[in-house]
Amino acid sequence: MGGGITEFFQTIQATDGMAISQDETTFIVVAGIEYDGNMDLYFSKKRRNRWSYCRRMKISTKEDERSVFLAADGRSLYFASNGYGGFGGLDIFKIVLNKDGSFGELINLGEPFNTSGDDYGFVITADGSEAYLIRDGDIYFSELEHADQRIKPETAEEVSSD
Repeated sequence: MGGGITEFFQTIQATDGMAISQDETTFIVVAGIEYDGNMDLYFSKKRRNRWSYCRRMKISTKEDERSVFLAADGRSLYFASNGYGGFGGLDIFKIVLNKDGSFGELINLGEPFNTSGDDYGFVITADGSEAYLIRDGDIYFSELEHADQRIKPETAEEVSSD
């Protein structure tokens, strides 16, 4: 990808997922010194066809972040962390990335998505109707018709009104 992303990966030795926005201007990666150690969320922005050096996201904790996914709306960011408390192990969270660089409310996806085990690898369809996740190494599927609307990606109307 070049630019600051290439420079960043010269210092990082382990990753656990990355995402790029549909408009190809935001890159997010989970990275650390070693795979079995704690990792953090980093981001890069593309301006004038050059990627900035990846910077640690303020939502990263001192604990472990994993498995980042950026929804089709380009704003709903899903990741796993054991640094915010919750149900135990890694829990899946959602946060909205605002255009001004700030963050919306951090939402723990709750049950049935989070358990006392390690829950991670959350992927959701663009319309928010279905999701997949990994729990303790097994893949799970969920239809989201009756799920809390706050865990779904933003709609086109919500994105355009921001």
